[in-house]
Amino acid sequence: MLSNNYIKINYFIKELNIAIEFNGNLFHANPKYYKSIDTPNPWHPNLTAKEIWKQEKIRIKTLLKEKSIKTIVV
Repeated sequence: MLSNNYIKINYFIKELNIAIEFNGNLFHANPKYYKSIDTPNPWHPNLTAKEIWKQEKIRIKTLLKEKSIKTIVV
C-alpha cells in the first residue's frame, strides 16, 4: 500500500535488497475469487478489487522496480 511517500511491504531483507509480499486472497482480491466490482477487503470496504489490483501493480511493478528492489510475491 502507498502512504505518505513510502511503500508498505510485508517483509524486507535489507542486506539482499529483497521485498517479500504475501498476497492473501481477501486483502489482495485474488481474481480467481473476486470480480473487479467486488469489495473484498473489510478494512477498506469502498475499495473495489479493480482498484486493489491497480494499486498492487503501481506499488510492485513500478515503485519497487524504480528503487531496484527485487520483489517476491507469494
